[in-house]
Amino acid sequence: SFDTAYASKAWMIHGVNPDKVKYHFVVVPGTTPQAMQTLATEFATATPYDILKQTDSLHVVRYNPASLTSYVFFTSNNNVNTGYVKSVSAVSMAGVRESGDTLTVTVNSPDMNITTETAFNYYWLANPRTVSMVLNGNWDVLENPSNVGITNQGTTLTASFNLEHGFSKTIKLVKHVDELSRRDSVPVMMNKMEQSTDKARQFNIFPNPAGSQIEIVFTAANAGAAVRKILTMHGAVLQSDKIQVNKGRNHASLNVSGLVPGTYILLITGGTVQEKGIFVKY
Repeated sequence: SFDTAYASKAWMIHGVNPDKVKYHFVVVPGTTPQAMQTLATEFATATPYDILKQTDSLHVVRYNPASLTSYVFFTSNNNVNTGYVKSVSAVSMAGVRESGDTLTVTVNSPDMNITTETAFNYYWLANPRTVSMVLNGNWDVLENPSNVGITNQGTTLTASFNLEHGFSKTIKLVKHVDELSRRDSVPVMMNKMEQSTDKARQFNIFPNPAGSQIEIVFTAANAGAAVRKILTMHGAVLQSDKIQVNKGRNHASLNVSGLVPGTYILLITGGTVQEKGIFVKY
């Protein structure tokens, strides 16, 4: 039996004998005419993406709402230096997603390194390909389900992806923070914050740095409801819940085991409570 599939075709008019002419287009899967009209209206004022590189050997586009930078490498390139990618060793596609202090890097070999076995074969054979990518920055490995090879040079990290049959491989990294910096930086930040607040108020986060749980001590002029939030240093909300505040001294525990290692902001707001603190998760 055979299944029926419906497909659409589109083509671009390049003009006659174009020479170094550039353009870009957007593909939106699973959409509707109404949604496309809305998108066209939005595009009339601004696009949600930036084209970072557009050359014969390299295309790089950043999709800002998702903090995702996508790369198409048509050849090896020792001078990428766009986003976090410094260089790449072979033809490949890659996506680098930023989230707080983490990077999720996914690499694929879309042409599958295909070769013809003999001149008489009408089919192609896929071959393994190793793609080594050098990333700027000092990174630690957070997740490595694909067993990507890692070499950390301190100021750069080299990830070697063994790719085959069109399957992607992914690694998740986190910014390296040495223990001495963790313990030294937080008290300085907290001291500056405490100096700018009323001495009659109390707001403490401990232990700091923390592993799986933090304790929060603060005072409130009156009882009531408040909102407690954990944010990245860029302001993205990671956790939010409502709490009841007592008049006077309050003590609460908060589970932070789900956070990746990094530096975070804790906010408690509502009624007479307006508190902000910084803590480090290791």
